Amino acid sequence: MAKERTPRQLARERITADLIEEGRRQLAEHGAAGLSLRSVARELGMVSSAVYRYVDSRDDLLTRLIVEAYDSLGDAVEASLESSATAAPADRWVRAAHAVRDWALERPHEYFLIFGTPVPGYAAPEATAVAGTRASLALVRIVVEASERGQVDRNPGLPTARMSEELTEDFSVLRRSIEGGDQQGFPNNINQIGGGNNGQAANVVIQGGGIFVNAYARNLNITNNIIQNNG
Repeated sequence: MAKERTPRQLARERITADLIEEGRRQLAEHGAAGLSLRSVARELGMVSSAVYRYVDSRDDLLTRLIVEAYDSLGDAVEASLESSATAAPADRWVRAAHAVRDWALERPHEYFLIFGTPVPGYAAPEATAVAGTRASLALVRIVVEASERGQVDRNPGLPTARMSEELTEDFSVLRRSIEGGDQQGFPNNINQIGGGNNGQAANVVIQGGGIFVNAYARNLNITNNIIQNNG
């Protein structure tokens, strides 16, 4: 038998819910970066110091809003899976995708909170991980269940893709820039910027597309593929 909650516990839950609700309202009005505990307290008729009895900080409130948003999205996607349990895997996938889209359209501010630009100065704690993967795991579940039912073709015989010469060359350039090596047709081509005189190490060394900067280099700018150094 569940233990009956005390009036104090109930009051704490109610005030915490009010704080989250007001935080959600301000999120819609000002965005995540504009969320302020002082403003939340003022709107609820509380002194700002009293808020800290229920949330540790602005980041704590933000984390609760993020977890709530992820859980809401997870609920929507999981509900679409339950309602399409007997449908073909591809149909279930499409319905799950529509569930994500419908949720985003209904709750745009929460969508931008979890998928938009990171909030300056905020680092999401591990507490967001479980809720944050619910929607993704629901999509994985479609594939797993389809595989268990023998509905996945493990050898689809897809045609081999052929790339144009231009696209092949683009990929070759990209690969050289990542792996290094043959740059501009010269193996192990090395370019140095600054330093190099009187036994001093170069400020910047470019080799095979890789850029290595000396720790002592100062006032280094890289703009439009042009490296400038005043150090």
